[in-house]
Amino acid sequence: MTEAYLILGTPGSGRREIVYDLIDGGLPSDQPVNVILTESEADSPFDEQLAALPQVELIDRDANDIAPKPDDGAVVFYISDGSADFRDEIEYFKRWVDAIGAKMHRVIVVVDCALAERSPALAPWYEAQIHFADCVLLNRREGVENRWIREFEQFFHKKHFPCVFEMVKKGHVANPPQLLHPEPRRLSHLFDNLDAIDELELDEEELPDEIIDLNQKGDPYLVRLPSGHREIALPDIREYL
Repeated sequence: MTEAYLILGTPGSGRREIVYDLIDGGLPSDQPVNVILTESEADSPFDEQLAALPQVELIDRDANDIAPKPDDGAVVFYISDGSADFRDEIEYFKRWVDAIGAKMHRVIVVVDCALAERSPALAPWYEAQIHFADCVLLNRREGVENRWIREFEQFFHKKHFPCVFEMVKKGHVANPPQLLHPEPRRLSHLFDNLDAIDELELDEEELPDEIIDLNQKGDPYLVRLPSGHREIALPDIREYL
């Protein structure tokens, strides 16, 4: 079965460099890997290095933003369009995973710390994105004060976000296999099988309100109004890139 990882982050945050490190240091050398890219993003110097790995195939989403079915038995790293609304990307990825019958492993968010520090208005955008994350990788920290990085991380710890935070050092993570471990650490239940709750035959009065709400409405960040707009508005990332 195809195992899939969703990689979120902004253009220039170092996602492809980190994916290279995760593949090179976290997977067997004979494990087939598909890295799915979007044509709307500029090429990266690490595209050549990824393509040079013998087990890796780079796959572009087409003009209609449709990703093809991956190779049988491949591990997939699906790198989102960083300048798009990441919620649209998450919804498309969820439909794609369901359609091909892939096993969803983890959502990895790569944070451009320099961008986040100089753009305080993006705080709710990062909070929303990390709501979906199993792992948060703090990258592009050159020139960013350590105090800011500590406060950024502590904000999520104080809110009891279960995701793992890790510093990226010169394009490398400390333990790639640990980050690729499929154990879910995300706050969102989007990729969970909530339909199984119905099979338990529990009275709704016995269930937490948030679980009932998820079954009825879905993830709060993805809910749309009748107008088509999101119920929770977030900054447009394109205005900060």
